[in-house]
Amino acid sequence: MPGDADIDHEFISPQNDKFVLHDSKGFEPGEVDNLKIVRDFIDRRRNMSAPEHQLHAVWLCFEIPRAGGRFLETGTEEFLTLKSSGTLGNIPVIVVLTKYDALIARVKRTLDVDSLDGLSNDAIKNLAKNKAEAELKDICIGPLNEFARLDIPHAEISTHKDYRETLTRLIQITENCVGQHSAPEAAVMTSIAQRVHPGLKIKASIE
Repeated sequence: MPGDADIDHEFISPQNDKFVLHDSKGFEPGEVDNLKIVRDFIDRRRNMSAPEHQLHAVWLCFEIPRAGGRFLETGTEEFLTLKSSGTLGNIPVIVVLTKYDALIARVKRTLDVDSLDGLSNDAIKNLAKNKAEAELKDICIGPLNEFARLDIPHAEISTHKDYRETLTRLIQITENCVGQHSAPEAAVMTSIAQRVHPGLKIKASIE
């Protein structure tokens, strides 16, 4: 993520101190040191003996681009190469596609008005959602899996109040990944942490 984030700073839930987030700077062009900082952090955390100090998952966040926009920057490609080569170990990486509400709004504006006659609001929402998912597959998920040569789990999310269920789904995907790739103690801790209100510091990390 861009900005002055300090990856060693902990965002701890006031409701549940088992849920801890670390924010990093993004892999923007010209930010050559950020990848090394993230890699060093992952190496340090995955080698710690105490489960509560280990890193259990990585959220790799992207703002959903417009069709034709560049999705993977060089730094992100290098990070994914480290993941696919096994250099990062078995730390799960979940791709988080942000501002899903903006994509839905954009798709709705492109719908053929004449084709919407007689459709209920729910039907229009489902139509927009299906078109948005097809666009995500084309401009995000397809290029991601093709480059990484891995089936990387992903979640499209929004912090808008009408899309709060997307944050819950992100937490559920994360819990499943940790359960598959981490020690039982870590999986139990993540299951406990899932009860945290999903808005906790997630907004600060993904926007």
